[in-house]
Amino acid sequence: MGLNMPLNAQNVELAEVYVNLSLSKEFQQKIDSVLRARAAHSEVNPSQRTLELLGPGDNILYADWKFLSENRAKLTEMWNNVFG
Repeated sequence: MGLNMPLNAQNVELAEVYVNLSLSKEFQQKIDSVLRARAAHSEVNPSQRTLELLGPGDNILYADWKFLSENRAKLTEMWNNVFG
């Protein structure tokens, strides 16, 4: 799940509430139990049904946070040029 907010977005406070809610353990548990997708929260383990549908965790690729951190300024500029 990706969460992004363009530059000069309206209702920034509401967007921040949504982002924080979306990253919470409780919400991430719903990602697994309802959507049957991998949860991003480190304390949420996939259910047996999710494992049956998606296979072992090694089959799933996660974001390259090192790359994203190192290139954040450029990626943010590109995002704002398209969506801002």
